[in-house]
Amino acid sequence: MSHHHFTRDDRIKLETLKSQGLSNRQTAQILGFHKSSMGRELRRNNVHGRYCSTAADRLAINRRQEIERKKKLDHPPLLRYVISKSYEYWSPEQISGRLRLEYAGDPTMQVSHETIYLAAYNDKRFTCHPLSSKTKETQEKGALKREKRSNKRSGFH
Repeated sequence: MSHHHFTRDDRIKLETLKSQGLSNRQTAQILGFHKSSMGRELRRNNVHGRYCSTAADRLAINRRQEIERKKKLDHPPLLRYVISKSYEYWSPEQISGRLRLEYAGDPTMQVSHETIYLAAYNDKRFTCHPLSSKTKETQEKGALKREKRSNKRSGFH
């Protein structure tokens, strides 16, 4: 059983199998999903107590688009704050912690340390920045470690 998302075809098959009265376990076995994934799909995408593949697909697409829209560091005051503190060599953990204290009631001024790290490594606005200065050697070492961890988990040594 590999990890993958439900496709439109999966949802159509799921709707058909459930209308035939099959259990979540039976449906999961047929479609190649875990039974808990089946239950989660049915719970998240049920409309008025009934699973409809078309509505389920639309709901899933809307959720995915909503997630993609959230770009935390697009708020200019937040971005300025993060960049200024990181140039003072504050760690992302210190920055996000201080933001929680100074701007407790303002959700637009909240950001996780993970988001700051991602921005520092991926965002062009952070060029020539203390957090983004990874050498090629460091990047290669990190990639090698991740590959070894991945191989250990999958059983390939």
